[in-house]
Amino acid sequence: MKPILLTFYLVFASYISFAQGCSSAGFCTMGALKADQTFSPIKKVRLNYIELSHLVAFTGLGETIQASTIDASISISSKNKIQLRLPYAWVEGALGKTNGFGDVYFTYTRNIFQKNKYNISVMAGTKIPRFSTNFSTKENLPLPMYYSPSLGTYDLILGAAFINKSWLLGIGFQKPIYKQNIDNQFSANAWIDSPLKQQAHKYTYSVGLQRGSDIMLRIEKNIRFNRYNFHIGLLPVYRIEADEVLQDNVRKKLQGSQGLAMTGILGAGYNFDLHSRIKLFYGHRLVARESNADGLMKTSVTTIAYEWRF
Repeated sequence: MKPILLTFYLVFASYISFAQGCSSAGFCTMGALKADQTFSPIKKVRLNYIELSHLVAFTGLGETIQASTIDASISISSKNKIQLRLPYAWVEGALGKTNGFGDVYFTYTRNIFQKNKYNISVMAGTKIPRFSTNFSTKENLPLPMYYSPSLGTYDLILGAAFINKSWLLGIGFQKPIYKQNIDNQFSANAWIDSPLKQQAHKYTYSVGLQRGSDIMLRIEKNIRFNRYNFHIGLLPVYRIEADEVLQDNVRKKLQGSQGLAMTGILGAGYNFDLHSRIKLFYGHRLVARESNADGLMKTSVTTIAYEWRF
């Protein structure tokens, strides 16, 4: 009963609490940086899995975001694995509705130290954009980045993690790679004749947006029992450079877009047997950046996932 009661508690809590989104879902939860990793001292273990998950998030500006994701991890050997992720998202808010496939994430992870009491892994990966970020209403009014299922950039992702029976400590780096500006065209001035103009002015101008690079830490404490487990931790993300936008053909830095965002995280899992388990994750905002033109700031995030291991 304890895992079931905790599941209901976390789902209810997600509707009344506040959370800050990560720089991107793939960056924070891929490869060596994936939450709720199971430590194994067995050096030749090979673990493959397919995971189906559903996320519900709220932006605090009126949007509800849902995303269903398929996630596959395949071990090449006892020390090497690859991971592929593809999400499909729905966004509904005061300004409109959108849906579509999100960005594809691909990572390679290698276990470089595998001891009886701890493991150390490193990873490298990329994010491949799937769609244009230039969404608009039926009246052809531009929508902010909160409504885009894609971030519109190719990204380099690097990371490393230390894991033992009780702790997961990870560090990651994500750098957008721009061949050109993303094509988002949101400006609140375009809504000046709309009855929703006051709502539109709540969003940051994002024409020609270029996101800055991010450094992330994952600090996670795990408590594991025979069939169920719990974890609690922190997820600070520091944006190294300020975001930039294009105004009057001149690139300008967005004030308040650089600096720290931090999330408190809570999760639980239940093992049905050796091959399958259900997991729940929840985040709570502790620190938020002032400017969020990329649309990644969330006021609450809850994810439920089913994992099949083979």
